[in-house]
Amino acid sequence: MIRLYCLLLLSVFFASAHGQGFLKEAIPYQRNDQTVSLIFSGGYGGNFGFVAKGGFRYEYFLFDQLSLGVETVINANGRGYGEISMGPFLRYYLRTTPITPFIETRYSYGTILSRINDEVSYKSSGLFSVNGGLCYLNKSRTFGLELYYGYQQSIKNPALTGFTSGIRLNVILK
Repeated sequence: MIRLYCLLLLSVFFASAHGQGFLKEAIPYQRNDQTVSLIFSGGYGGNFGFVAKGGFRYEYFLFDQLSLGVETVINANGRGYGEISMGPFLRYYLRTTPITPFIETRYSYGTILSRINDEVSYKSSGLFSVNGGLCYLNKSRTFGLELYYGYQQSIKNPALTGFTSGIRLNVILK
């Protein structure tokens, strides 16, 4: 699976970087900038194995490279687990090169659907996470590709607690 991540990352990276002057400085996010993104990601989360995610993210830059936003996501793993959640996040981009390290903290609240032995249950979830990773942002700021690794903790559902990792594609609409 790690080979698939690397292959996907490299193919998208080189396809988007072609002809854009990869080594040039990226356009930095500045105070009062806003982005609206569609997010698509896949990764490993908690004790649920591979989880596919899709959603929406709004980001407002309070200062240069420091953003506050809200994210809504739908998660599923195809084996009886699904979640719809929403919550705020705070993210800091450490520099403004095309490949930028970032750190992020996030809280999400939502509903979990789980199916075990044909029995369906719904639970509320509160999830706090801290992530770090690398973000590639093309020069025109129309999409970003992220590799992330982090830790999440849930008080209400201990099965969600654990390390997470994955790849996220952000299609930036604004």
